[in-house]
Amino acid sequence: MPDIAYQNLKQYLEELRKGAPFPVYLIYGEEYLYRSVFKQIVDILLPGSDKSFHYEEIEGSEDNVSSLAEALKTFSFLSKRKVIAYTDAKIFYSKTDEEKLLEKAKAAYDKNEMKKAVKHMASYLGVMGLTFDELSENNRNPKIQEVVRNGMDTAFFNDIFQYASENSLAVPPDRDYAKMLQDTIENGFPKGNILIITTDQIDKRKTLFKSIKKTGMIIDCSVPKGNRMADRKIQETMMKEVMEQILSESGKKIDPAAYRGVLENTGFDFNIFAGSLKKLIDFSGTEPRITVEHVAAVLNRTREDPIYELTGAVADRNTEQALFFLASLLSAGIFPLQILAAVINQMRKLLILKDFSQSEYGKNWNKRISFDQFRNSVMPGIIAYDQEMQNALETGEENEAMLQKNGGRKKKVHTDLLIAKNANNPYPVFQSLLKAENFTGEEMIQALETLSIADMRLKTTALNHKIVLEEMIIRICRKG
Repeated sequence: MPDIAYQNLKQYLEELRKGAPFPVYLIYGEEYLYRSVFKQIVDILLPGSDKSFHYEEIEGSEDNVSSLAEALKTFSFLSKRKVIAYTDAKIFYSKTDEEKLLEKAKAAYDKNEMKKAVKHMASYLGVMGLTFDELSENNRNPKIQEVVRNGMDTAFFNDIFQYASENSLAVPPDRDYAKMLQDTIENGFPKGNILIITTDQIDKRKTLFKSIKKTGMIIDCSVPKGNRMADRKIQETMMKEVMEQILSESGKKIDPAAYRGVLENTGFDFNIFAGSLKKLIDFSGTEPRITVEHVAAVLNRTREDPIYELTGAVADRNTEQALFFLASLLSAGIFPLQILAAVINQMRKLLILKDFSQSEYGKNWNKRISFDQFRNSVMPGIIAYDQEMQNALETGEENEAMLQKNGGRKKKVHTDLLIAKNANNPYPVFQSLLKAENFTGEEMIQALETLSIADMRLKTTALNHKIVLEEMIIRICRKG
């Protein structure tokens, strides 16, 4: 059966709209690309509301293969087509991938994405034939000890072990899940049932891969990672395809200079590139073209304001970036209390934004709305919310005393508690509200408590200020 590269997919998608699908699809490679292809295929196979009863998604850990096999053997409702998705599958990992798996676990850990880190670690341990218990300092396996001696942070393994213990997690038992899935595919499943597997990497030597190739379709979304001219050319070609797809959905164009500006900001990271492009589409509003001025306004701000970079990373709960910017600020001689004040100010703003979104004024707010919808339906509520805040401050007891002192003349109170200091520039407010969605109200209160503790430590103890601020950031950014 055919193999198709991402660059040649358009023609097949047109054929799929008119013809019969394959019983099995394997989509692998760059995460953003395979997720995009996956969505397109599912939308073609199950148009409109058909997904309600005819789509089942199973997370791609190996111990879910039994559930997957059962789902594949089950007849679809009303004998219609049924799509079973096995997403982010780990089933192709092998011993040759152990280093990559460990790197992925560490990268997720550094971003404070513990659930993701533990999943990658479970895959790593499964390949190595180890358990979570063998990560602990008291029972550390010699193989893990060797990794630590080679420079891996021991706290990384300790924290993973603790998280797995607290959540009663275990490495899947040593069973040949690949053979189990291979047998299911080769034995066949009811007509109309379609299996779609997505994964970031494959092992073409595995008999499971060969079995899928024999009966289904394989879609290669991999992108060369090298810096050779040939690699860069392929990267840019695929990046432009992603750009054209995103722009076509919005009906917009982008100036060549603006495209280069986006690429300079994001590099060849498809997820970041796509996210930046969507921000620019929102920001440009009804304008038909994205220009270098839009790029400068939306993407270049972080390069001009290091404090903003730090507070933005904290608001995004991106531990790795926040710690990087913290180190940069400290090495540049910025005072620790100045850094702390900036983070406190950011969290106070997010708390006010959260209060707005949960108030009557914020009833039209929804993190899924477009920037144009926000500007038309949410900004009026923000302006009214700010006005009520201003009125409350001006009628407070202290201001009443000032009113008498000034002979009855009302004195305007200046405050940093207003959400929209410039109502004519709503885009920063839109972005801030999206960031506020990264925290629950309770998490924001906990963050303010963490900031209070850091403030006390910086002012009253001899603790290393870098360690105090790093611990503060890790606690605020921690998820789950």
